[in-house]
Amino acid sequence: MRGYKHLFINTPIMVITASLLYYYVLSSTILVIGAYLGVIFGNISDMDLTVGRKYHRHVLFHSVIWTLIMYVFAWQHPEILLLLSFTVLGVGLHCLEDVNLIKSTMRGTYTIKTRQSISGSVRGLNGMKSTLWLVGNFVLSVIIFTLTWRCIP
Repeated sequence: MRGYKHLFINTPIMVITASLLYYYVLSSTILVIGAYLGVIFGNISDMDLTVGRKYHRHVLFHSVIWTLIMYVFAWQHPEILLLLSFTVLGVGLHCLEDVNLIKSTMRGTYTIKTRQSISGSVRGLNGMKSTLWLVGNFVLSVIIFTLTWRCIP
């Protein structure tokens, strides 16, 4: 899915999510900034396109791994964790939107790239494993988002 489509899908989802959480938060600023960050970080997953289509959907960009690293550094700051939960959800939604269930198109740029060989060719997960990777990251992002909002008073 192209970047602008991610933007059109993620924006209403983030706004609806922030609206549903309005009663749990004293400051609506956290929700507005969080929704904005979710949309922005949901699109950052496609930054690997700047390197080239051959490297698109690299395992580090199309996963919640890098957002979890930010969690480690912000663990003592509840407000920042609430904001980061939106970034994790944004990346997870991006992964879900990239899932393709048509087997004949599960090749080429669809596969999750894991490494580059000495010859310059890029290795990756095959179609079904890429689908499981993307769906697994979405499920993990929803779990992290939910746990963050349940654990922080």
